[in-house]
Amino acid sequence: MSGYKQIKSVRLALDLLELAGTCPNGLSLSEMATGMRLKKQTLYNILGTLTDKGFLVRQGDRPRYALGGCMKALRNKQGLRNRALLPAGIRIASRTAKRTGSTVSICQCIGETVIARVRGYCEPDSPPSVWYHYPMFPHGSAILFEAYMSQSERRTYRRRYPFSEEDADYWQSYELLDELLEQVRKTGYVAFSKGKDFRAAAAVFGPDSALEASVTLAKPSSQTQPAGHAECLLAVRQAAEELSAVLKNPPATAHSFPPM
Repeated sequence: MSGYKQIKSVRLALDLLELAGTCPNGLSLSEMATGMRLKKQTLYNILGTLTDKGFLVRQGDRPRYALGGCMKALRNKQGLRNRALLPAGIRIASRTAKRTGSTVSICQCIGETVIARVRGYCEPDSPPSVWYHYPMFPHGSAILFEAYMSQSERRTYRRRYPFSEEDADYWQSYELLDELLEQVRKTGYVAFSKGKDFRAAAAVFGPDSALEASVTLAKPSSQTQPAGHAECLLAVRQAAEELSAVLKNPPATAHSFPPM
């Protein structure tokens, strides 16, 4: 949709609701402020309004904010896909990590925040973890999500996160980055080896062909040769295709969220 101006407070409120919906145990004000790179006072006023209207609830003496009854009634379809994402993501991330000898994450993007929902490890004695992380550009998942942003979303994103010295070392200029993003939109994946890590990410799509998540791999460059990069990328793309199939046909029985 073009020709409109986003209302910042409405966008923030929606992002907060979506962020709270990813965590069944709720999120604290500090966690939300850290993840969204905003002042606590700005979030506090919006959270208070959403709580008063029943979209969020405060839990505990050291309050955490979780979805209220109003939102739970509205998110059944999306919730079914998210509940399917976690158990399937744990299985797929763990298997892909061991196959490639790397760390593999299943990530989602809430507003301009990238969240690692599941992380699988290659070590035999390391079980997969379900956690919340806020890695920003230039990681593979952030590049993938930026590629699928609308022009308006990308302008907002770049105003909030302009090129840092680290980002400039990776891509030199926005022009070179935009060339990469165009290629990502055509292929559905990104792979690069700069600095100390090789990184790859592939898109996970839902039933409406909208981007739902990413499968992201990171492996120290010292542990893999360029010939092994193709094998890692193939594994990531296959994992993303498998997870896309799960989201397009979620099980009728709802899965419970793993404990945090």
